[in-house]
Amino acid sequence: MKWLLLLLLACTCGAQHFGLLDAVTVAKPPSTAAAPAAYLVVQNFESVTNQWTESAATINQQFATNNMEGSQSCLLPYGNFAYAHTNVTGADEYYGFFMVRFLDTGNYSYAEIGVIGVADMATIGNYGTSWRVSHGTVSTTGGTITDGALYYVWWHWVKSTGTDGVLELWVSSNTTKPGSTTLSIANGNGASQPDICSVQAANNTAVFDKFRVSASVIGSNPD
Repeated sequence: MKWLLLLLLACTCGAQHFGLLDAVTVAKPPSTAAAPAAYLVVQNFESVTNQWTESAATINQQFATNNMEGSQSCLLPYGNFAYAHTNVTGADEYYGFFMVRFLDTGNYSYAEIGVIGVADMATIGNYGTSWRVSHGTVSTTGGTITDGALYYVWWHWVKSTGTDGVLELWVSSNTTKPGSTTLSIANGNGASQPDICSVQAANNTAVFDKFRVSASVIGSNPD
């Protein structure tokens, strides 16, 4: 009887012990996943009416032939600084994302943030067949662009207090943001808070889509 009692106690304690382990295993720690970026600008060019102000009637914000996301994109045709733009709230730092396809790279097309009637604080785009970024009047060029290829582009801009402005560029062929920058500037001189963002083309043709501007980091697979 004594051995039977001991065996029953051992089984009971063992069951309680393994039950505790099961509880610990099932319990999940709080999520540490980053919250989605709070967008200041969201433009998918899916409306039947123009959402951005245009400089030329040849711009097509309902372009459906070579679109990239959804059923429509924004086509900026060959022309003399044709652009479409919208306003943003002035700030010292911005993060951005867009999709772009350069249909020809004879001159340049780009996305930018700037100050209306004053200056471009940041431009991101092509310079011939290379990528080019500018922070105020400071520029750098590199990488390779192929006509017709689809690119996913992330950028980060910090206003300069003299010669310390930051502009970082990440370029990918898919929705995964690269771990290292494609181009970067750490001595930019764009010292004003931007109040406009736009897409522009000069003497070449480009298609833009899924334009985002945020006050926080934009990661892979932006919504």
